[in-house]
Amino acid sequence: MTGTQLGEPVHRRPGDRTRPVEWAITNLYPLTHFHGPDTWLWEPDWSRGDFAAQAEAFMAHAGSRSRSYDQWAPHPVTLPRFPQGDPFAGRSVSALHTIGWWDNCAPLSWADVDTIREHPNWDALHYLRIEPIDHESFRLVERAADRVEQRSVAQIRALLPRTLDPALAFFEVFVRGNGSPADVPRVSWNLAASDEGDAGEMRIADAWPPAGVRVETRFATPRGGLAAERPAEAGEASWRHDPADPVPSSVPDAFSYLLHLPDEAPIGARDDVLVFEAPVQPCDVDLAGPVEARVRLRSSGPVADCFVRLLDVAPDGTALRIARGQLQLRDATRAETLAIDLGHVGYRLRAGHQLRVHVSSSDYPEFLPQPGTGADPWTEGERMRTNTQTIVIGGADALAIDIPVLEGALA
Repeated sequence: MTGTQLGEPVHRRPGDRTRPVEWAITNLYPLTHFHGPDTWLWEPDWSRGDFAAQAEAFMAHAGSRSRSYDQWAPHPVTLPRFPQGDPFAGRSVSALHTIGWWDNCAPLSWADVDTIREHPNWDALHYLRIEPIDHESFRLVERAADRVEQRSVAQIRALLPRTLDPALAFFEVFVRGNGSPADVPRVSWNLAASDEGDAGEMRIADAWPPAGVRVETRFATPRGGLAAERPAEAGEASWRHDPADPVPSSVPDAFSYLLHLPDEAPIGARDDVLVFEAPVQPCDVDLAGPVEARVRLRSSGPVADCFVRLLDVAPDGTALRIARGQLQLRDATRAETLAIDLGHVGYRLRAGHQLRVHVSSSDYPEFLPQPGTGADPWTEGERMRTNTQTIVIGGADALAIDIPVLEGALA
């Protein structure tokens, strides 16, 4: 998810044509977790588009209105939360910042990383730890017995050392004053899907991305490939976005992506998903750093969402999502090139595997689908219209994806 999530405000200048895609939980959390002292285990009927009406019916049933919801939907009211207007305008503190490669909230963390770099007093005390986990701390490599939605007390206790030990070592230096800041690595990160990464070992770096990373760009081709050379001639590829039949989210709970560890290959078989695939890797290649896609997009409708997913396809045909990003284009009948942040990777693409890119206009119910009319999908999502989305393949505005390579070379 790019931009804002979990009720964070969107700040856009008048005339801006892009904005973050609306995450469904943005309006859901004020009704459940932020309603009052109790949490309400309620969820809309995702087969219907009348989300705002369902929210009103839920609050009537609960017997109380959520102030958080009324301050957020349908038009956000930004409240002053920091005395100086910004959390990084205040006095700096030492911080150990943990990010999961598959955490659905990682975009918020990476945005903070970028902001902290602009504040030297904070940057000097900022330490990163990047792990192969999702938001609920499930790991990419996990015993089948530990991959359960409701962990037992014993399983929770077993998680504590790898969860708390890095923080305790950090506090030993910066709270208790034992040792030196030099004893704490500025960046600890895990190379997922490698032997060392699977064993839980962490690499050390002075900064992120680590030294030696280079960017390799791959371009979509008219025949569905990903090539190192930009196709000389510009062409187009189109698909229909039907809000009544959106591309489904691959997991029932985005916070525990690795609990479900879905095969995303079947999503690419849909007519409303464009697929581009690189050649099979002849050797291992290590990826480390930010991933960005550039997509020239237009639509027959007034507003269009563009989702880009980067996948690792194994020899057996199963596909694991390793990076993703999405952006919304306003006034979408006029084409614009979107620079879509796909987050960061720390991942070994094995020999015999290949990269694949999915491009679509929906990921539901994790994100609210555009109804095709330009209306707010939360308040008027039941009124739907099918749109045609078109992207450019080849030429100066070719669909391109920048991939950070640390060791080896992409096929």
